[in-house]
Amino acid sequence: MLQKIINCIVNWLKELWELLKVIGDIAPEKQTTPALTPVTKTNVRRNALHDWRPSERLPEVIRHRYIEVDGVADNFRIDRLGRYDLLQIERFCENLVYVSPDAINDFIDDTINYQRSIIDGEDVLWVPKGDCIEWAYHQYPALADVL
Repeated sequence: MLQKIINCIVNWLKELWELLKVIGDIAPEKQTTPALTPVTKTNVRRNALHDWRPSERLPEVIRHRYIEVDGVADNFRIDRLGRYDLLQIERFCENLVYVSPDAINDFIDDTINYQRSIIDGEDVLWVPKGDCIEWAYHQYPALADVL
């Protein structure tokens, strides 16, 4: 009897763990920055050798999203504005179907708010998520459903 209760509790904990993993995948991770505490003393001298201004730019890639379709998986880059790398999505689609070399050039026009940059020596084309979904739908609809 005791063994049956313990097995039931273990099964509940496994289900709870799986549920928390699913919720963790759905909810976006928020990156918190440490809050600056104000200095109350007025006679404190700042060190001239230390730069008090923030010297680092915010990173372009804030998080990654793991996506797997038909046995092909990748971590898609997402920037601080929630935009995806369309060139990375194109490379992912090429593993599944034929993608025309001009597919992105034909898709991008003046109505799409996009930005080009270079990260780790790779060309990156930041495009809003909705436009990435639309492009992926025309190439491989199963990927659009996952995005």
